[in-house]
Amino acid sequence: MSFQRSNKYINTLLSGFKQLFTVRVFDPNRMFRDKRIAIVGPGSTAFDEQNGSYIDKFDYVIRFNRSPSLMNGENQEYIGTKTDIVFHSLFDNAYPEALFRDELGIEFIIHPRNSLKGKRQRLNFFKKHKVSKTIFTLKKESWLSLDKCLGAVNPTMGFCALYSVLNSDFRECFITGFSFYSTGYEKGYEDSFKPGEEYFKFLKSYNSPHDPKLEKNIVFNLIKSKKDTKITLDSYLEKELNGIN
Repeated sequence: MSFQRSNKYINTLLSGFKQLFTVRVFDPNRMFRDKRIAIVGPGSTAFDEQNGSYIDKFDYVIRFNRSPSLMNGENQEYIGTKTDIVFHSLFDNAYPEALFRDELGIEFIIHPRNSLKGKRQRLNFFKKHKVSKTIFTLKKESWLSLDKCLGAVNPTMGFCALYSVLNSDFRECFITGFSFYSTGYEKGYEDSFKPGEEYFKFLKSYNSPHDPKLEKNIVFNLIKSKKDTKITLDSYLEKELNGIN
């Protein structure tokens, strides 16, 4: 066995052990019960209102992928300064290594896919990134329910968080920064993104296809089903939910 192949084998072995000992299960039903939760997406619609101070007062503030990088300067007036939970794909284009900075104060980094495919994704992550902080994956039953409701398409990280929270017994929830790809992202998140029907077609034809319109329909139905629970939406989502153009 060559030196290069030997190193690759050792790296794979060590990464496997790291996954075994640093990946834990996140149970949304237990964690979110009776909690006040703010779910803050990276969409430009989060910047229509200055909700920063309001967001920071919630028990848990959830963000996605590289969203914590947006919390700087005047952005904080709109999206707050607090991040407790990040749902993350662990893909390189989402800059996962940035999440492991202690100053961010992130309590849970969640890679939701609790499946063989998810294990492979985490193994590849540990091969590339020398980090030791715990990564969480969704409880098996929670992941299977989430995955099943979308059929053949893959969930976005935003949908994973929305579905997990909205299917729990939370006390209060605030949702902002989501347009389900109908508007752009805030500057600095993914500036190349251009909303429109062509992008919806691209997402469906992708190797790991997404269906934002289906996700939106499921999320809005979940919100409507929570009649006895306090859910507050930003102005964009409120209009969308009520069919106001």
